[in-house]
Amino acid sequence: MKKILLLLTAIVIVFAACHKPLHNTYDKTAIPVDSANKMIRSYLLSINDTVTTDTSLHALILDADELRDFLNSEEGKKVEDLKLVFAHKLDYINNGGKGVNCGYSNKGLTLVVAGYDHEGNYQLLPNNKVMDNLQPCPMQCPTGDASDDLIRRQ
Repeated sequence: MKKILLLLTAIVIVFAACHKPLHNTYDKTAIPVDSANKMIRSYLLSINDTVTTDTSLHALILDADELRDFLNSEEGKKVEDLKLVFAHKLDYINNGGKGVNCGYSNKGLTLVVAGYDHEGNYQLLPNNKVMDNLQPCPMQCPTGDASDDLIRRQ
């Protein structure tokens, strides 16, 4: 009887250690869609989005497969968080924009994405690289309801 109890205890411990928690892990950072849309509307108002020729950056799109590959790679196994850093695009710099404020222009503004570990040290891609393959929107916006600035409920 003791052996069966020990075996069952060991199975429960192994299962608990290997199984993902049942609670929603997004609760610590997720916000309701209504709050997100309120934040987005405020930003759009601040850049005077009522102009039809608006070239201000509304969004930056990151390839999920590229991010997944990085996070599942040998380098990515140590990544605890991502740091998103505002930066000028290389084309903008190389065409005379070095150090020149581009405002919110989709032609000049981007994000550099770098991962770091639990000690706060950067975890780079092979060959000392970081991610910056972001698509600016407007310019390269998605299709479907994701083309809208506001987020629709499912």
